[in-house]
Amino acid sequence: MYKIRDWLFISGYPTASSKAKRDDAGITAVLSLHKPIEEEDGLTSQFLYIEDGGSLLTKTIEQGITFIKTRYDADDRLLIACGAGISRSVLFAIVALVEIEDMSMKEAYTLIHAHHPKPMPEHLQCQIAPYLPEIICFTIVICNDLPVKGLE
Repeated sequence: MYKIRDWLFISGYPTASSKAKRDDAGITAVLSLHKPIEEEDGLTSQFLYIEDGGSLLTKTIEQGITFIKTRYDADDRLLIACGAGISRSVLFAIVALVEIEDMSMKEAYTLIHAHHPKPMPEHLQCQIAPYLPEIICFTIVICNDLPVKGLE
């Protein structure tokens, strides 16, 4: 599990599904993009299935952002999880930081990369273009200015 901010964490499904690991980090909400996480005492969860390497629908992005904003406004500690915690969850964490903290996508990716050894949202970037037009510039910047696994 990678702590990005006091309110924002990223992990893969095995970690996210562990009540003990969630409790250790004080997680109170989970956005799962792989498999459902059962709601337990004090945990709120939202499941949005996004196939690894699959397409993102605008509706799915909007549902994820609505959940993220709602949980942020409720002062939850949010864990965003996908299968391995390196692509889909990273992409939603980038969008969360852009939406909540008014960061640029480059700033959000740089922050995540400082806490996460292998964030790889590259194959999903073009799919959020309608939601965040900055994506065209981000694709160029991420490939040229930031360490990206496989492009270093």
